[in-house]
Amino acid sequence: MLTLARCPVDETSLETSDRGLDFRILQQDFRLFHAPLLTPTRVLDLKAGSGYWADKVALCAESSHVLGRDIAPTQSATDPNCTFEFDNVNWNCKRDWEAFDLIYGSKLLGNITDWPRLFRKCFESLAPGGFFELCDTPFNYKGDDEAIASGNSVSRHTHGLGDKIGCSFFITPGMYTHHMVAAGFVDICEKWETVEVTEFVLHDVECVLRLVWYLEGLDDEEIRARLADWRGRLEAEASNVQVR
Repeated sequence: MLTLARCPVDETSLETSDRGLDFRILQQDFRLFHAPLLTPTRVLDLKAGSGYWADKVALCAESSHVLGRDIAPTQSATDPNCTFEFDNVNWNCKRDWEAFDLIYGSKLLGNITDWPRLFRKCFESLAPGGFFELCDTPFNYKGDDEAIASGNSVSRHTHGLGDKIGCSFFITPGMYTHHMVAAGFVDICEKWETVEVTEFVLHDVECVLRLVWYLEGLDDEEIRARLADWRGRLEAEASNVQVR
């Protein structure tokens, strides 16, 4: 099954995404989030995916209640203080959001149709002193030389895909800050890092290309053949390419 989300909803894809989350947590000194909260009371995960992040937060903060939302019902909680709902942040939610200490969103690029609305809704749904945190990997490629033709082509594909589905895959420095200020947030910290092209970055690239070719009418066999060709070229270029 394919949704407007970047990835196909299957077991292999979800497992790869979860391993990518473990890798990111390791890079963040084993922190699940950067907000200065020891034990948040109520947490909302805007795009839960497999539910892996929400379940980890619930496990580490047993007094908290963690709510995960996603357009695809693929989650299973192992902790009683973690629940999931089928919903899309682009829709008018089935019920009003409650007051949360932390609202978290990861890999929202390619999924949001109205960024200002999302930021306003999150601001209104936070308890006093609450935090809103976003973490994403835009498809902005750069290299030490010009030998990154496939990486540049991926950027062009994602621009075109964003135009088709009405959800951009790109952000620029200051964009989130601008929306946060407009929504009423204060004490904003925006941090950019350049990371190497890992297996998990390649997985996200493949998810985008899969959706591009699916919308172009290619069947599964044709998509698999194209992905195999692209993966070979992207891996060959990976030593030259970074994602910011």
